[in-house]
Amino acid sequence: MRKFFSVLFLFQILLLGCSSKENNQNEIIVYTAMEENLIDEYIKEFNKEYPDIKLSVISSGTGDILAKLIAEKGNPQADVIWALSDLMILDDYKLLEPYTPKGIENVNEIFKDKNKKWFGISAWMIAIGVNTEELKKLKIDKIDSYFSLLLPQLKEQVLMANPASSGTGYLTVNTFINLFGEVEAWKYMDELHKNISNYTSSGNAPVQIIARGEKIVGFIPAYQGLKIKKEDKFPLEVIFPKEGLGWELEGNALVNKKNIKDGSKIFLDWTLSEKGMLLHSKNRGFVTIEKYRKIEGYPSNTESYLKQRDFKKELINREEILKKWEKRYGKGE
Repeated sequence: MRKFFSVLFLFQILLLGCSSKENNQNEIIVYTAMEENLIDEYIKEFNKEYPDIKLSVISSGTGDILAKLIAEKGNPQADVIWALSDLMILDDYKLLEPYTPKGIENVNEIFKDKNKKWFGISAWMIAIGVNTEELKKLKIDKIDSYFSLLLPQLKEQVLMANPASSGTGYLTVNTFINLFGEVEAWKYMDELHKNISNYTSSGNAPVQIIARGEKIVGFIPAYQGLKIKKEDKFPLEVIFPKEGLGWELEGNALVNKKNIKDGSKIFLDWTLSEKGMLLHSKNRGFVTIEKYRKIEGYPSNTESYLKQRDFKKELINREEILKKWEKRYGKGE
């Protein structure tokens, strides 16, 4: 997840080009935070089934895309929002049009809006990564809980991403608050801080460091950890703590505008189709329709680890939480 609301000037980019495409019924303008190197593969697969629909995809960071959508709210340019975190906040700007895509009945309730304004296509989670070889040297039997990371043997051996610079870090902090309640969460983080080696600027850094054995344990994106364990053969174990998991959703939505094109709905339907889901599973691992998940290592009952989230509340409280965190623990790297 990229930093929320970074710049507002992005809305000027491609504005004139988008305006000229507005009346083209066969061209769908898609805003996304999907990595640019992956987009062509999706377009190619979609056009195999729908060759007459052109996808014009504009990709940037999550905050930039949200800022662009809000800046354009008086004259929306996008037709579809695709694979974007934090899109729930857009409902406050009346930017989301209710839609029920084909296949939505296969998506667990936790991953879709009850008012049909958005639905998730994938989720990523925060797990605990452990270097098993280094752990044995400390004679610790196992790590199975967040509270295992408070063991005195792990002093200066725990890694966590800085929530001020990393979406992964902020999601980690929110995990503690959601699972333990705010008072107990800060008590837990006070104790955890005693064992922290450093707060990394990147959310991806801890898994690499732990896999190499430079540090023993830390909070990591689950999918990245599972891939490294499988592909690189490091002594890395990915632990799903018994208390539950922090998770983030990548969602889709139909943009509320005067001219809603049929192709917009076709594209949203396709994202939940077998071909769309299998492609997304390859790139994201955990998709919201269970039968299309192709990565090994997740618990068979993963949804039971995921507590319902109040996405809007978390977005509103973000700055307050970050100020409190920095006051207690500093600025990290």
